[in-house]
Amino acid sequence: MLIWTQGEGKGEPWNANRLALHCAYDTRLMTVEGTALVQQEKSDKALKNLEGEKPDPRNRAKLDRLKNLPDRPSKQPYQGNPEILVGLSIGLANPVTVAVVNVRTGDVLTYRTPKTLLGDRYRLLNRHRTKQQQNILQRHKNQKRGISYQPSESELGEYVDRLLANEIVKLAKQYRADSIVIPNLTHLREVLASEITARAKQKCPGSVEAQNKYAKEFRMRISRWSYNRLIEAIRSKARQLGITIESGFQPVRASPQERAKDVAIGTYHSRRNSAE
Repeated sequence: MLIWTQGEGKGEPWNANRLALHCAYDTRLMTVEGTALVQQEKSDKALKNLEGEKPDPRNRAKLDRLKNLPDRPSKQPYQGNPEILVGLSIGLANPVTVAVVNVRTGDVLTYRTPKTLLGDRYRLLNRHRTKQQQNILQRHKNQKRGISYQPSESELGEYVDRLLANEIVKLAKQYRADSIVIPNLTHLREVLASEITARAKQKCPGSVEAQNKYAKEFRMRISRWSYNRLIEAIRSKARQLGITIESGFQPVRASPQERAKDVAIGTYHSRRNSAE
């Protein structure tokens, strides 16, 4: 896909903007084991299409092509420890918090925040948030002046998401986790509101007026992350390595670390109850 991306500089459009080429491929086709899975899926679909009243003859040719596929290198599928899960929680201060949990014992093997995941590259996350704040102020100014142009977000946020996804999946592989559990975003509004309220009470104990003022300033200072984009980056990276992605319920209250732990343990118990 060719995409015309808007740049931040000034000058002629062909100098300030860029063309970006986006490509996608099925990583399963890189190994003989993954190719066999794709081959079976496509064969089943072609056979089903031949069962109709007006079968398309092209499906027979497709079946013939599927019998003669090129050789691919062999790679054993990822095998994780079913007792180890990686739980994620989302929030405002930290877009994602990670807990690697032994769900049988309830012990946390390690926690990770964006700062510990990114290391020296953490400055990129802060830079993106600064740019978000600048864009918000510029949008307000443009609205007051009746200017229709609105500054767009740079690609830096998407790049930071990929960095976070790479580190999370690398952590899951390091601990041989059975799956990565991402929080269900259905209750996102309640989760973020609870985090703001908890911070306001901690910073301004005893004064409701001061808490409301702090909460308002905190909302303006910390822009909401693109959580769907981050989760999709994690899904994509995990899919490349064959690590399962599950969805779990994130509690509204508790610290980000405790919420990440509860996401993993809650999913494990739900899995067991479903099996019974």
